Amino acid sequence: MRELSISGTNESPSVQLQANGNVVTIEGRSTSPVAAGTFRQISLWVDELIAKESKLLLRFEIKLEHYNTLTSRLLLDLFLKLEKMKDNGHTIQIDWHYDVYDNDLKEAGSAYSSMVRVPFVLVART
Repeated sequence: MRELSISGTNESPSVQLQANGNVVTIEGRSTSPVAAGTFRQISLWVDELIAKESKLLLRFEIKLEHYNTLTSRLLLDLFLKLEKMKDNGHTIQIDWHYDVYDNDLKEAGSAYSSMVRVPFVLVART
């Protein structure tokens, strides 16, 4: 499994895809159309995994502070791809982190969890 590391900006999230581990972290803000390129790289990485790996154990940690409508769609596309991985025998979990006082992010995580058949864990940060 190849590693992918993308530095974040004020408008695009950072991504850490660890080659030796099983944790993918997407963190920061995602408010620019440039973030679509970041999610495209993640999607290509997942496609590579599907093609090369038999059974994986992966946890995606989503730690976004704020995101726009485009990112919302990109996240759903990613989660649907992860659902297909799960359906093909991979073990997938999504940890949705939100600030304990941010009900909007908490509700967004709950909404995503009802849209896909992937285990979702809502994680409150203080």
